[in-house]
Amino acid sequence: MYIPLVTDLFAVIMKFIMTTLTSNFGLAIIIFTVVTKVLLFPLQLKSKKGMIDQQRIAPKMAALEKKYKNNKQKYSEEVQKLYKDEGVSMLGGCLPTLLVLVIILGLYGVIYKPVHYLMLDRDKAAVTAVASQLSQDYANGLYIDETGDGGKWMEKLNKQIKAGRVDELSLAQALAGNVDRLKAEHPEYEGLFEIHFGFLGLDLGDMPSYSPINLLAILPVISAITAYLMSLLTQKLNAASVQGSAAASAANTSKMMLYFMPIMSLVIGFTLPAGLTLYWIVNNILSGAQEPLLMVVAKKRYGAVEPEPVKAKKKPKPVVETTGEEVTPPEDSAGDEPNGLSEETEAAGGDEEDEDDDE
Repeated sequence: MYIPLVTDLFAVIMKFIMTTLTSNFGLAIIIFTVVTKVLLFPLQLKSKKGMIDQQRIAPKMAALEKKYKNNKQKYSEEVQKLYKDEGVSMLGGCLPTLLVLVIILGLYGVIYKPVHYLMLDRDKAAVTAVASQLSQDYANGLYIDETGDGGKWMEKLNKQIKAGRVDELSLAQALAGNVDRLKAEHPEYEGLFEIHFGFLGLDLGDMPSYSPINLLAILPVISAITAYLMSLLTQKLNAASVQGSAAASAANTSKMMLYFMPIMSLVIGFTLPAGLTLYWIVNNILSGAQEPLLMVVAKKRYGAVEPEPVKAKKKPKPVVETTGEEVTPPEDSAGDEPNGLSEETEAAGGDEEDEDDDE
């Protein structure tokens, strides 16, 4: 479910944070989120440019849709040609969402396998060896239960070992209080360090559930709320910066994201470790704070979207009758006759000329 190369990169960043700044998993995730947000700012700015470009060509898109409403294939071809001619990326505005998903998938491996990625340099055999050694020490009375929950995690770990698998989240929690002892007795485990999963009374190494007594269930809810507020803020900022027919297209896109992101945050929040949901919450908050800055920089660098020019209709010239009074013909008559005269007026004018000739 995770992306190996991205996970390896994030593992290096997370390991540096946790070995130099803090061993608290929650604080490490917050720092990681801030760092990635700063590093990805240029890409976010490029994405904002893509959104502005799409809004700029929205009037032309509407014209193509009207022109080829009965020919979908021709419409699709013309749209692709328009994007190519204007130098606009069709997926430019989707970049932020795609980046968040890539980070989530990359970070998933680091959070789900902390011993493998953060402690033992991706050595699978060493992970199994540490789990077996810890289980043996627990059976021999050498295990140190520093947190009071060690017994619970060891019982869980022992069942996993008997089943032929090791859940690294359980192993990482069971290691609390025993890292220094294991490193002293087994130099090959030098890379071990303690990870504290507790954050604001929540266990970030556990999985949220729909149970009302599971406090972790509040994290997906907070994630959905922050996603909604962030999307709402983005919608308002986009609406204020776009005018003319481009506004309709921007409004439709923003409306879709307004509900899509919160629902996705809520659903995914109940299927991933709580640490990932914390990342999503912090990312939403930082995105909301970053959005006004992005808009200011994007407007200054790429310019705002200009409203579509409205062509004014020519006002028909008044017709001077023989009585000397001015009569303005209806607009539809003016549109049908280039000189603005109706057939009756021309006929009347012709009769008067004949009478003058007779005299």
